[in-house]
Amino acid sequence: QHERRAAKWARVQEVQQLYASGMSIRAIARQTGLSRQTVRTYLRWTDLPHISRPRRRTLLDAYKDEISQLLRQGYSGSQIFLHLQTKGYSGSRSTLTQYVANLRREGTNANPPRASQAQFRRRRMNPRHVARLLTRSSNELDDEDKQQIALIRDTVSGAHRVIELCQAFRELLNKHDAAGLERWVREARTSGIREIEQFSRGLVQDWQAVAAAVTEPWSNGQVEGQVNRLKMVKRQMYGRASFQLLRIRLLLA
Repeated sequence: QHERRAAKWARVQEVQQLYASGMSIRAIARQTGLSRQTVRTYLRWTDLPHISRPRRRTLLDAYKDEISQLLRQGYSGSQIFLHLQTKGYSGSRSTLTQYVANLRREGTNANPPRASQAQFRRRRMNPRHVARLLTRSSNELDDEDKQQIALIRDTVSGAHRVIELCQAFRELLNKHDAAGLERWVREARTSGIREIEQFSRGLVQDWQAVAAAVTEPWSNGQVEGQVNRLKMVKRQMYGRASFQLLRIRLLLA
């Protein structure tokens, strides 16, 4: 703020010096890029006025004391956000996260003991990251991954059921269990979790292919690779060659 005020005062002095040298207001405005009204204002100033703007109220104002108390108790930003939502907070997570970060930088928290369930990798858990966590087998998870899953289970409503279904689906895929797949679909369709129910309906619509994917050892990866190569060759010819030339190029390649 001090640097901005210094730069503005230098601009004011530049305008006043140009006017003192004999330049007109119009010429000064054209040279500096300022409006003529701004030039007239700068010419009247003998010092840079201090403009005091009233502090804008935010949705966090009513919760600031409670946020400081939760920080002292070791709550993380995500835990505080979920807690404040139950108290009626309707603001965004990013606004709260920034405020909490500012408090920590200012030393308000004074290095309090962190809650044990919040000792996990400090990064935003987006849906794709959570999906990867919940669909991995247990031997693929490190300690931090397990702590994140425990945090999700404890703080997100309905997460326990989602985790159970995801792990069960991974298990039946590993065991090629077609009978288990039928049971899983029945449970998923009555789980009350919209995304899981939609996924299960998609499985039913293409049941033969899904069942074959679970029970058979084959993969269509080789086919997909050949299709990708075909598309690459076709694009190299800008889609203008005949089918005969495309066939020859693909087979000879």
